[in-house]
Amino acid sequence: MQANEESVIVDDLQEGLDKMRREKYALFSDTTELDYHASRKPCDLQTIGRPFWQTGNGMFLPKNSQYTVEFNRAIVAAKERGVFEELDTKWIKSKECSGTDQTELESSVIGLQDMLGVFVLVYGGMALALVVLIGEFIYTCAQDVKKSDAHNHSSIRVTCPYVVCGRDEVF
Repeated sequence: MQANEESVIVDDLQEGLDKMRREKYALFSDTTELDYHASRKPCDLQTIGRPFWQTGNGMFLPKNSQYTVEFNRAIVAAKERGVFEELDTKWIKSKECSGTDQTELESSVIGLQDMLGVFVLVYGGMALALVVLIGEFIYTCAQDVKKSDAHNHSSIRVTCPYVVCGRDEVF
């Protein structure tokens, strides 16, 4: 974007909206502003995807204010009653473009079926790693048995820990 700054970066939202209507251009901006313009006529814009991060509503109070608890209770109660959704519908997401299916493309939630390939790869890799680990263990155990046979033919007891993989006899 920095390499083509003059043709990509816009100075304000209205310039970006105009550019979207004239040419191939995607605009990154505040979700609330985009929802507002997408739900208004001429109904030729749409917002796609989910917001990058969710933000809530808030207000400023002086630090250690005696009203903090009361405001928190009132905000939670308003949210539970659906006041914020009503305000959002009234002021942000207009009904002007309802039925045109242009205001928003829903992002599907990734489910287990979508992630099946990832699970197969992970579990397949774990199984392969386990087979290689067992193979290396058996090979190393066999090498230890051969070394102890070659070095000493006297009466010693050769054992392989954890798995019986050689002779467990007295020579």
